[in-house]
Amino acid sequence: MKTIVFSAPVLAQPGALDSSFGSGGIALVPVPNGPGGGAAKVLEQSNAEILVASDSGNVALLQSNGALDTSFGSQGIVTVTASNGQALVIVDMQVQSNGQILVLGDISQPSCTDCAHPKLFTHGLVERLNANGSVDTSFGSSGEIPLTVLGSGSSDSPSALLLQSNGFILVADTPASASSAEVLRFNTSGAVDATFGSNGAAKVSNTENIVALGLQSDNKIVVIGAGQSASRLLSNGAADTSTASGTVTATTGYGAAIQSNDDYIQVLPPAQMPSASFQFGPLHARQYH
Repeated sequence: MKTIVFSAPVLAQPGALDSSFGSGGIALVPVPNGPGGGAAKVLEQSNAEILVASDSGNVALLQSNGALDTSFGSQGIVTVTASNGQALVIVDMQVQSNGQILVLGDISQPSCTDCAHPKLFTHGLVERLNANGSVDTSFGSSGEIPLTVLGSGSSDSPSALLLQSNGFILVADTPASASSAEVLRFNTSGAVDATFGSNGAAKVSNTENIVALGLQSDNKIVVIGAGQSASRLLSNGAADTSTASGTVTATTGYGAAIQSNDDYIQVLPPAQMPSASFQFGPLHARQYH
């Protein structure tokens, strides 16, 4: 059993802990053993309850006071597993307007079960949970979307998940067999949106790994890659070659944040720091270690 320590700041005193939350401002979230164990995503819902996803494949629901909501899953915690029973390594999570929860992660599978030296392939997938933590079996195939349905190869590495205003689902993924990352789009039922990019997948040139996605008010998609890459896609997945500015209305990412004016901040190790900022059209990159 592992424990995630989660704290809440009090607004009256910036930097101080809110003593009404958990114990002295800290809530301990016990999660079953599994790979990883750190918090992958934290989301506050409209009712002030808090969803915490761990990269060990668990999602916990906390009440506004930091106590587990025992009506969710098993005593407040759900272990998200693929159809083969393997727990996901969660990388991102989003909540739909109806309260259902989308979880993005990956699982590792051997290339064969009867050979002496099987290769280990990583497969990304999206799973949808109902508001009570149960699997929504009407979504995709038995509640999940394997990203390989888009022919992304024998192995892939998902990194970000974002919802569009119409409920369609954007997923950032890097197929091992491709030279560039992709943004995938699925409709609300989990089916591939073939009108996006090429049969549901839009390749992002000169980007090997996507660390953040953003949505503009005009439905354009901002894509931030590891290192010094920034791109923008039109709503149909085609590359946007214009330099017109836009307003970002939604964002997600790991180690990067996209601001409403299209600026973005990316956190990099010192060894990867560029000597200066750069500009992609209206996208200004400011990077800090």
